[in-house]
Amino acid sequence: MIGLNVAIYAAVILGWFRARTYSLPKVESIQEALQLLERRLKRAFPDLPDGFTWREVVSRLRGLNLHFEELDWDRIESLFQRYEEYRFGGNEQAIHNMDVRLVLKLAVRLPKGEKFAPRS
Repeated sequence: MIGLNVAIYAAVILGWFRARTYSLPKVESIQEALQLLERRLKRAFPDLPDGFTWREVVSRLRGLNLHFEELDWDRIESLFQRYEEYRFGGNEQAIHNMDVRLVLKLAVRLPKGEKFAPRS
């Protein structure tokens, strides 16, 4: 009976930590979601230059061999290209109808700091 209680409590605690780790932040707009993503990218890759391109980011993410099972890399690359059009070209239409949940899922799953930086 004690073993069953321990297993149940362990499952509850694990579920709580997973929900806390992967819960999506609340944002008001796609711009806010993209700003969050950019902050998380800078935290995950402190050596990213200020004018980094999304191609650099995708390359680094793929190099880490992280498991983004439910994230579609083609959609992620398209998202980055559209954001780059908005960020550097001022094209507001590029981010119109952008998938906010995809941006947030990616931001939440990024590594938390330098220890995940790829080795040169």
